[in-house]
Amino acid sequence: MERSRIFYFLSALAISASCAFAQDSYEADTDSAWIAAQNGGSTELNSGNDEPNAACIGDGCDGTETAPASAPQEADSQQASAGENNAAGDSTAAAGDSSKLAKADSSEYEDCTPADTLLAECKEDDDTYDRYLQENAEQYRARKEGFSRKITLGFRAAGGMNMIFGKKAGDWKLGYEGSAGIFAKMPFFSRSLTLYPELDFDYRVFNFESESSYSEDEATIKQMLFEIPVIILYAPDNEGIFVGLGFDLGLKLSSKSEYKQKIDTGKKIEKDKRKNTLPTTGVLIGGAFDIGYAFNSHFSADIRVVQYLINLVNDKAVAETEIMDSKLFTFHTTLGISFHL
Repeated sequence: MERSRIFYFLSALAISASCAFAQDSYEADTDSAWIAAQNGGSTELNSGNDEPNAACIGDGCDGTETAPASAPQEADSQQASAGENNAAGDSTAAAGDSSKLAKADSSEYEDCTPADTLLAECKEDDDTYDRYLQENAEQYRARKEGFSRKITLGFRAAGGMNMIFGKKAGDWKLGYEGSAGIFAKMPFFSRSLTLYPELDFDYRVFNFESESSYSEDEATIKQMLFEIPVIILYAPDNEGIFVGLGFDLGLKLSSKSEYKQKIDTGKKIEKDKRKNTLPTTGVLIGGAFDIGYAFNSHFSADIRVVQYLINLVNDKAVAETEIMDSKLFTFHTTLGISFHL
């Protein structure tokens, strides 16, 4: 019984050893065959430095395969890819350059303001620059010489002389006057026409002298009044010479008169002086004509004539025999200087 157990044990040990040896031999033969099939018949393992044969991948190699013909194509493909990469790099560089140029162009105009448009570096294009010059010239012409299409204000000072026409006006001599006031200028229907209302303070002096065989008469009227001329000015090209036509309204503020008389009685000369015996009319209305020249947008000079159509004196209240029943229509000529704001 003991012998049989030993026999079985030795038999099992021998069978296990033979199976292990056979398995190792089979695995070694199988690995060598697979390596040879994948490595062109060589059983040496790849150290990692050599690339495997592309033709042997998949079905394996039987030893007759040669180097793949696609290697040059791969080289050409790599060169083409490198060319494409270079082209892409060139295009990226070109895009970067154009972006830099665009940024430079944009930064060139970043510091430009509307007031710098005339600078060469701030000009966008010829058409825009020419259009700007044309528009600017039109605006300048519209403002030039004070004849802008907007409402403007100014001051006018004038001085001149007056004459008297009418019935019993032969003994009235030249008088003098001065005025100062403000005016406004505003558009009137067309570009060449301007409405010109004015408010002036006037001081006027009228002189009378009469001589006969027995007397010498002298009279002076000093008058202060508001003068309101309303004139329509015509300027053909909004500069230079201008003309105007309108009406003039005079409102009396105060009036003083003095009458001196020398009478020769044959024995002696008697002198007499009387005051405020020549009352004047409170309201005067007449026509006005103006012609002048604008030196620039702020200064102009003009000559204005005004002819009144209402009697200067209140003939019903006159106390002097020499002037009773007279019709005195005054004619005024003044030279004025205007300043336009």
